[in-house]
Amino acid sequence: MNNLTSMFRLILRDCSGAKSNPRRSKRSPTWACTIPTRRACFKDVAAYTHWRKKTAKRDAPAPKGRVGMLFFRKHLLQEPSYINDSIRALEAEALEPIPVFVLGIEGHVAVREWLAKEHLDLLINMIGFALVGGPAGSTKPGHAVEVALEMLAHIDAPYIVAQPLYAQDEANWRERGVAPMQSAVLYSLPEMDGATAPTVIGALDDGRFKTVPDRLKRLAGLGRRWVDLRHKHNAEKKVAIVVYDFPPGAGSSRRRRCSTFRPASSRRCSGSKPKATTSASCRNRPERCSSGSRPRSIRTPAGSA
Repeated sequence: MNNLTSMFRLILRDCSGAKSNPRRSKRSPTWACTIPTRRACFKDVAAYTHWRKKTAKRDAPAPKGRVGMLFFRKHLLQEPSYINDSIRALEAEALEPIPVFVLGIEGHVAVREWLAKEHLDLLINMIGFALVGGPAGSTKPGHAVEVALEMLAHIDAPYIVAQPLYAQDEANWRERGVAPMQSAVLYSLPEMDGATAPTVIGALDDGRFKTVPDRLKRLAGLGRRWVDLRHKHNAEKKVAIVVYDFPPGAGSSRRRRCSTFRPASSRRCSGSKPKATTSASCRNRPERCSSGSRPRSIRTPAGSA
């Protein structure tokens, strides 16, 4: 905004002879680490981490985990409120955010060159779209999935998407759900890369982004639980497997598929013990795993999303 004001002052001075004193423009990098509330910008993650340790309180507890955040440079300059709110929400859950802004199309470069080297416990994409190419990559959905999967496999941490709605206000969202265009950005394109748990954190309010407290709480809670789960031993984790029954009414063929799936999944869970979950009681008797769990249809309440 300061640069825009200076530009108009310069035009008035040079073109109309008005007495105007334009300020020197401030250059902003294409991508960098930042803390919007402090108006601080860092050349890389190492500089940001050094600053964070230097300014931390001596009696402050150690963070439970490190969370990479990826968001638009444009939003940092024009609409930073949802970024600040998200950072505060994560910090309230004893997580250390690493906020990185990008112009858009080079998001994967920041992930590969910076975030992939930081031993993250969670990566949050606040841009949406595909990880490789960003908005530009949406013209060929799925084209660069292999590149994205290679980067995410190297990070080896949960990958989720969280965004405010770009084209809906809260009332419209509550009444009609996420619009088709936004759902493609928030759900479909990121899921091709392996993103999970997409979370709407706000919507438009009089043309500006406004976060919703309960949605921020959900994002922070998801982040904390993913980090806690990552630090647990495998034997302490619970795994739920959902078998999709389609087409419905397949009868005996469906039962045959399920009967072969249960022993196979049991072997998979017990294949790397003692690190994996305990499934010895089910390994030799698959019927024990399926006892009391008959194929069921899940009814979704009307109007729910």
